[in-house]
Amino acid sequence: MDAVERARADGNDRLLVEALCLLTRVASLAGQRDTADAALREAQGLARRSNDTEALAHAALTRFALGIGHVGDGGLSLDLAEPLALMRRTSPIRIDLLVALAAH
Repeated sequence: MDAVERARADGNDRLLVEALCLLTRVASLAGQRDTADAALREAQGLARRSNDTEALAHAALTRFALGIGHVGDGGLSLDLAEPLALMRRTSPIRIDLLVALAAH
């Protein structure tokens, strides 16, 4: 059983988002762009449905780090800005989002 399957079986949404982001990284490095994009879209959708801004930020930063093209409206800037608008100003991941947004 792989990490994504285990996270699905566990029912822990944040763990599943993290596993999907790891799958995205591995698939991207292996040149499997379709798999990488599908895993990342699933991670973002799950983070949104579970209202987990930290997980949504993690998914957005994964997309930014890997340079995976955005297939939705608004592009990468919206992916990075979305969790910023929702998270606490004291969240440690906030600075990573701000830096990525500035670099984009």
